[in-house]
Amino acid sequence: MRNVRESDLCPFCGSTNVLPFEDDSENESDLPVFMIILIALAVVGLYLAFVVASYMYFPVIVFIAIIISTRIINRQEKKPQKKLLHHSRDFICLSCNSNFNRTDPE
Repeated sequence: MRNVRESDLCPFCGSTNVLPFEDDSENESDLPVFMIILIALAVVGLYLAFVVASYMYFPVIVFIAIIISTRIINRQEKKPQKKLLHHSRDFICLSCNSNFNRTDPE
């Protein structure tokens, strides 16, 4: 039998059927249509500039692309993993479907 801690109990119904609450609504963004059209035009413009420059200065474009891609790859490899701090967490009870907040002792 598993040990039951206070943070494992729902304060409303006393159930142990509790999970950490994940809020997915923070990442929602509503870009206006005008902004999306500007971004699409900028991407098309950059692509056309890249094509023209590639035909005119092919070796220079290849070297610049190699330098940029290696820097991006190296930057992604050096990023440390983010550690989540669990001092205050939101939980959801699956039995009574209520949300509550618990603070973990340090």
